[in-house]
Amino acid sequence: MNNPLSDSASRTLHHARHAAGVTCRPPRVARLAVEAASPFGWERWTGERGDIVGVPRFGASAPGRKVLEEYGITVDNVALRALALVSGARANG
Repeated sequence: MNNPLSDSASRTLHHARHAAGVTCRPPRVARLAVEAASPFGWERWTGERGDIVGVPRFGASAPGRKVLEEYGITVDNVALRALALVSGARANG
């Protein structure tokens, strides 16, 4: 898949930049990763202060929009989690 926003492409870019000594993430900055697949591995990029919105398990079967809503991958939830990060309080869920 030639999608620059796909999981493997994003991670490949981050790994390459990191290996080259290019800082992708300034220190002490809250980071939020949004992954429409397993969130595994994104903590490396979000850091201790970060948060990850993702699909923590397998087996969902429904139209895509419904699955994303059930897993909290919605504009409203992502905005809520981002606001919680910048205010210093990590949101649950």
